[in-house]
Amino acid sequence: MTTHPFNPWSLVAGLVFLATGAGFLAHDENLVTAGQLAVTAPIILIVLGVGGLALTLRRSA
Repeated sequence: MTTHPFNPWSLVAGLVFLATGAGFLAHDENLVTAGQLAVTAPIILIVLGVGGLALTLRRSA
């Protein structure tokens, strides 16, 4: 069985969806408040964006 090549954009998009779902789940279960989620959500997106850029720059070099 052959494997397909690694696609960093699919990984980043999947992690964004995973983080979004985890945030909604944590909020619904009253583990975090809306204020805490409003602070952590942008931080998660920034970290994933930097990770995607790092993967892109590493691959093109």
